[in-house]
Amino acid sequence: MAAGWSLVRIGDRLKQRGIHPSLLMVPFFLYLAAFVYDGERRFISDPRNEAATWILNNVPPGSTLWWRGADLADYESLRYPIKGTPVTLVIDMKDANHYLRGMALRDSFPEESRNIFDSFGQDWVESMQAVFRGTSGYREVARFSEGYVMPEYVVVDRLIGNRSRNYLAEIVVFQADLPEGDSSRAAPSSTVAE
Repeated sequence: MAAGWSLVRIGDRLKQRGIHPSLLMVPFFLYLAAFVYDGERRFISDPRNEAATWILNNVPPGSTLWWRGADLADYESLRYPIKGTPVTLVIDMKDANHYLRGMALRDSFPEESRNIFDSFGQDWVESMQAVFRGTSGYREVARFSEGYVMPEYVVVDRLIGNRSRNYLAEIVVFQADLPEGDSSRAAPSSTVAE
């Protein structure tokens, strides 16, 4: 309401100076168009598609993998940490944000699982947080960003993380650091994707 009232007041002032008030709407609609485009453009290439392609190119078929809500053919799905320790973890940040942030600022790592939406208990929360803290035996090997540029997306993501605003989120891939000589679950060497 305040924005609408402000636009009307500015339009009235422009009218008094002999400028047609509709000119005020041009930058307003251009900004809105840029905002909508920035929020929707990545659905075409989608970070999930990029992550799946990366896995197909970098993780040997038959390897154990966990990606919540997704099963890839030729890979054994092993739910971490409940069912075991897969070689590769693929984590959607809109889901991870619940246990990395809770109701606080980004990466504040809430301690009580009962205060975390969609958690599977205290052990699960601690295991998932350990992955992001780098204390779990997993290392980040790839990251696929939404690539937003508009401040409404970038600032909010930096402050509180992705809150499932449009179900498009950054995807992070972790792989287990395997002991030397363990070839049964060997993962390829790779670099972090930009």
